[in-house]
Amino acid sequence: MTAFTTGVRPDGRQLAPIMPWHAYAHLTPEDAKAIVAYLRSVQPIKNPVAGPFGPTETPKGLVMVIMPGDVYAAMPKPK
Repeated sequence: MTAFTTGVRPDGRQLAPIMPWHAYAHLTPEDAKAIVAYLRSVQPIKNPVAGPFGPTETPKGLVMVIMPGDVYAAMPKPK
């Protein structure tokens, strides 16, 4: 519940920016608990997960890279 309402995992790490936790931050505790109860009631499924990708492969989906601001600022500008 904390992960999807605050963007912080139970171990204290931040979830990737793609997690839309802001959209769930204002749920009432009852609604958040209902979502958790529902998710726990659904049987897990097994799907193949793409990746990791080799240096010569092209990913077929979104790839995010999170880097420190100074590293990003030092990167060459796109042409």
